[in-house]
Amino acid sequence: MPKNKSTAKNSVPKKKQKTEKDAPKLKRPASSYMLYCKARRPELKKEQPTLSFGEFGKALGADWRKLGDDDKKPFEKEAAKLKQTYLKEKAKLDGKGGGKGKGGAKGKGGKADKAPKKPSQKLKRPASSYMLFCKKHRPEVKKKKPTLTFGELGKEMGADWRKLGEDDKKPFAKEAAKLKKKYLKEKAKLEAIEKAEEKEKEEEEEEEESEEEDDDDEEEEEGSDNEKDASSEESSSQSDDE
Repeated sequence: MPKNKSTAKNSVPKKKQKTEKDAPKLKRPASSYMLYCKARRPELKKEQPTLSFGEFGKALGADWRKLGDDDKKPFEKEAAKLKQTYLKEKAKLDGKGGGKGKGGAKGKGGKADKAPKKPSQKLKRPASSYMLFCKKHRPEVKKKKPTLTFGELGKEMGADWRKLGEDDKKPFAKEAAKLKKKYLKEKAKLEAIEKAEEKEKEEEEEEEESEEEDDDDEEEEEGSDNEKDASSEESSSQSDDE
């Protein structure tokens, strides 16, 4: 009898594992940033082959932040298409009873809200010399080769950039240096304001703490005075009884 019970118990989790494996898993669509990384990654590897994995990711993120709204539009448009396809497929799976997780439509729910960014962190980073070249050169490449896909267009511009000599790159490098200098000045101003605000806030908190401590001291003094009065009254009443 005990053997039968153990085998019956063990058979239940095995069935659950099968149903979990058999459940269809729909891959989430790539974001605009991920699409950019996919297009930019090969070029960045050629430009900076010595970068480590972490440095490589940071470089991609920095380049993405430097892009203007017009440069980001193609990625955002492609990401929107992928998301629309994903939602249609997800709706089909949900109708069949699949693709529903614990987090529901919101994914792994219960994520804590991120702290709001400071003005210095919201400041748009300046474009690099390469990004300035792409902004100027993109319309020309599109006219010459209108049938290129977005990824092919990026490769074409990367190849053209590598073909440029140092003298041809100088105007872009000079403009990038000006933008960086302006950016650093603005960032320094914002950070100085933020530090002053933080210091003022800390001083206010210290004042509040000192006021609370003073109030506590006053309450303790009043308590000790009341205890003394009570003890003196008791001693006087005892002397009167005698």
